[in-house]
Amino acid sequence: MNILKTNKIKNKKNLKKKIYLFMEKRYSADPYLQIDSNTNQKKIISRRSSDLLLLNSKEPKSLKYLGNRTKSKSPFRVQSKLQLKGIITSNTINVNEFKEKSPETNKSFKDISFIQFQNESYRDYMEDRFSILINFPNNEEKALFAIFDGHGGSIISEFLCQNFISFFLKQYQKYEIKNYEKIFQKTFSSLNEEIKKISNSYKMGSTATIILITKETDQILGSQKVIYCANIGDTNCELFSKSNCKRISYEHRCNDSVEENRIKKGNGSIINGRVGGIISVTRSFGDFQCKDFGLICEPYINKVNVNCNEKNFLILATDGIWDYISEEDIFFITMNNNDSMIVCKNIIDKAKLNGSTDNMTCMVINL
Repeated sequence: MNILKTNKIKNKKNLKKKIYLFMEKRYSADPYLQIDSNTNQKKIISRRSSDLLLLNSKEPKSLKYLGNRTKSKSPFRVQSKLQLKGIITSNTINVNEFKEKSPETNKSFKDISFIQFQNESYRDYMEDRFSILINFPNNEEKALFAIFDGHGGSIISEFLCQNFISFFLKQYQKYEIKNYEKIFQKTFSSLNEEIKKISNSYKMGSTATIILITKETDQILGSQKVIYCANIGDTNCELFSKSNCKRISYEHRCNDSVEENRIKKGNGSIINGRVGGIISVTRSFGDFQCKDFGLICEPYINKVNVNCNEKNFLILATDGIWDYISEEDIFFITMNNNDSMIVCKNIIDKAKLNGSTDNMTCMVINL
């Protein structure tokens, strides 16, 4: 019996290795293939939603990521898994949560905590992605944080995850006197032009929220910490301090009167609360089938000065969180905790408790 049992185990292991090798060979040209490790069950996810393989045991370490992923052309590299040196994206680390202090060379923020939750009871795949840039040219004390929420698949959010920072730096280096509004506008438009070349991008898209933390000198107030926010769609960002909370992004949805008037003036259409009867957000990357109905990729850009004399938490999150938790709840959480990771976990837990069935991404930056 022991010999038979041993042979069964060996055969099972060999079969699973053969399955992995088969899937690797089959999708070697697919840059969007990855193994989801949010749960003990391992999933191989491809751009073809029907190709889903569940494995109950751990995958071989060498096959945590399969396929030839397109790498960013950025000059910076991550030195370790979680140290914030250079660029961190959804592809460079294989964790669902982390907390890190700012590096010694960059004091634009104190620390950052991050959690991604697939919500696998309701979602078979993760469409959220993120990117972080710490090392700017000439060791400037700046930091960029971005989250992308894909829809219709993860192809567009994956593309943005891999390419947003390199496109941003290309525009950033063109300006001696930094005009961040123009830098963001040109970054968004050039990325969207590239997305047109992706197969099926006419029916897939992604929302995005980008945060840039920097310092600017005012003639009266002197040197001040400043936040630039650029966003499209319903991923949002809010600044929570001891005195108040302030949304610094803009939610682009069909139920917004400003967006509704813009679409109607441009001879677009909103049917049943959706642009062209198709999509509920009015601005996004991709989704070119909705362009004639009024959907655009022009970001809302906002500039906010930060009062460094009080506690400040900057919170970026996808709609899987904002739709299920109130500002009052988050304000209470931030004011009763000084640890950014505790804040992050409490926000995710509260959204789950309130019934969120979507992917959830939360980024809490302690300023």
